[in-house]
Amino acid sequence: MPDEILAADNWRLFIALPLPGEVKERLQVAQSALRRSIPRADVRWSRVDQMHLTLVFLGNVAATRVADLTEAVRTAAARFGTFSLSSGQVGFFPDQGSPRVIWVGVEDAGSQLVRLQKELAITVESFVERPENKPFTAHLTLARVNRLSSREFQTVRQAATESRNIKPSTWQATTIQIMRSELSSQGAKHECLAELPFSSGRNSL
Repeated sequence: MPDEILAADNWRLFIALPLPGEVKERLQVAQSALRRSIPRADVRWSRVDQMHLTLVFLGNVAATRVADLTEAVRTAAARFGTFSLSSGQVGFFPDQGSPRVIWVGVEDAGSQLVRLQKELAITVESFVERPENKPFTAHLTLARVNRLSSREFQTVRQAATESRNIKPSTWQATTIQIMRSELSSQGAKHECLAELPFSSGRNSL
């Protein structure tokens, strides 16, 4: 965390689960296949090294409140044990018309992820700038779309169908991160402010 914090500073924060390197590698394979299918499309492809599973987006939070936020998240994380996740299929938000996001779904056979997300949303409610009203959908963002023609959408949808042949990744969620996002003309830069462990046993809730 930066050494100097000004009282007037507001930081753009979100809470996420980190991804292991091998998961990112397989996501990069899927992303590359999609990218090749629409090389001239107006699309901003996510940096693989910064990919993560967002659980709660907080928006602007006073930097002086980050310590309190960290302790609140630490307490919530300690109530959960480690659990398994796996990557799913490529999808689009929205799935009809002109998509804004290209993503890979995340599956959780034990439903621990949904419970964790709900617990965190309640825990950090007082820190959130503007609560999200849409339901939580676990996903990993491959790209944000500025514009796709109808032909490009059909092409990338076909490529997405073919990319489903890529072997899914499975991994253990063992920690949770509080992330700071700084926007620039080169895109968002993410910095981990705190990485907090789940309890060592199975999920206890």
